[in-house]
Amino acid sequence: FGQGFNVEPGAAWVFPAGEGIVLGLAASYQYRGSYTPRSGLPSYDPGDEITGSVGVDIRLSETASLSTDVALTNYSADKFDGNQVYASGNAYWANLQYKQYFREDDLTVMVGVRTKSKGKTSGVSGLVDEKERLEPGRLDLGVSYRRVFNTRVSMTFLIEGRIFENTSLALAGSQV
Repeated sequence: FGQGFNVEPGAAWVFPAGEGIVLGLAASYQYRGSYTPRSGLPSYDPGDEITGSVGVDIRLSETASLSTDVALTNYSADKFDGNQVYASGNAYWANLQYKQYFREDDLTVMVGVRTKSKGKTSGVSGLVDEKERLEPGRLDLGVSYRRVFNTRVSMTFLIEGRIFENTSLALAGSQV
């Protein structure tokens, strides 16, 4: 398998849990094959990923719903010339979404939190814990309104924001 080839088999299960409540469970595996970054260099093998998630959708009324999801991604270590050089920390994601329909139009309000645990980098005796996480945690906020004019034309108005955790890294505390 060469550079750019990814296999992402996954599975999802949905379970009705009562009047207007649905539970969901999903899992996926992403294989990333090794490749040679430049002629004459040893091969680089980025770590594979395993993701699991669970979610709940609740119908609040005929036109409104509330959804939440929690996901965990585990990364295996990256290897260069057969030696482990980096192991990303686990990624955690949780979000909450409210959706309201107004005939054909709809309003969506979303908030999400993403964070990663510390990873490991290459050291003299193998992989050692990072001093700080390389990727700061973040808060995602979003509001969108889709206006449907007819069966072929609609317009979406969107406001999104991301607020990054304060760390000593370059993106720390950024607001986008």
